[in-house]
Amino acid sequence: MIKSLFIFVFICICNSTIAQIWVKPNATWHFDFQNTFTDGFVKIQYIKDTILDSKASKMFISKKYEFVTDQNNISHFLDSNIIDSNYTWNNGDTVYYWTSNHFEILYDFSKTIGESWIINIEPLNSNNCNDTSKVIVSNNYNENFNGIAYQTLDLHSSSEYTTQLTGKYNSRFGPYSNTENYNNLIFPLKSGSCDSTIAIEFPVYTFKCYQDDSLYYNPSDTDCEYLLTHLGIPESSNSLLNIYPNPSFGEIVIETKYNESHLNIYNMQGKLCKMYELKGINNRISLEVEKGNYILEIIQNQEKTLKHLVLQ
Repeated sequence: MIKSLFIFVFICICNSTIAQIWVKPNATWHFDFQNTFTDGFVKIQYIKDTILDSKASKMFISKKYEFVTDQNNISHFLDSNIIDSNYTWNNGDTVYYWTSNHFEILYDFSKTIGESWIINIEPLNSNNCNDTSKVIVSNNYNENFNGIAYQTLDLHSSSEYTTQLTGKYNSRFGPYSNTENYNNLIFPLKSGSCDSTIAIEFPVYTFKCYQDDSLYYNPSDTDCEYLLTHLGIPESSNSLLNIYPNPSFGEIVIETKYNESHLNIYNMQGKLCKMYELKGINNRISLEVEKGNYILEIIQNQEKTLKHLVLQ
């Protein structure tokens, strides 16, 4: 009897330990996003283990793939670029993330309904934001993945907080909400303004899928990178040129591989606004168009590449 009880307790302890693991090697998330003029997906990957602030940490890279749909409802690949790098470390039920040169709590899966934790502290600004941001637990329950129950929290943040998290988060791999929200990602996003009278455009994100060495979770059962694979676009397709700054205040630099190329500028309705002939591999151009969103079509060596440009 004592032996059986020991085995039972041992199994429970092991299962509890397994259930609290925060991501495994080769962890990869995909989030679809939609903006006013473009859409696409963000791919977040667990890259490596490292030491940060004397703590055994994990490094993550976020890469954005952007597409645009023309007037004929045909999708075109615009750009792919690394938009962020992040670090986490975990201790028991708590996951921390690196921000402002120190670790803050990212998720605390020990919290119950109505409890909260601080995710960021910033100096007061003029955007009607509270200097202390926190998340609040709306619900607390278990969610099963591969037959193992993981602690799961429904979180929300007040609109008065600069930094926010919203949606469903489990202790296995974090966010997995299937509803659109601008702050529905792994790491908190800064709102920029907490003034409801100021209209600021943000892309909205939806969880698509997650996978690592031992788990594959794809509730939509569709290709995680459908837009990219559907168009047959290799990841290196835009490596022949570089455009900066973007957003721009009226002047851009275009670096190309070839000495001769052409630049066409289209508005988001597909109307050709300007044409430029590029000479050499480095061109500085003063844009003669109004503020707004544009599609840049660069033609070099009979190949076309599209880029999304925001002119401020």
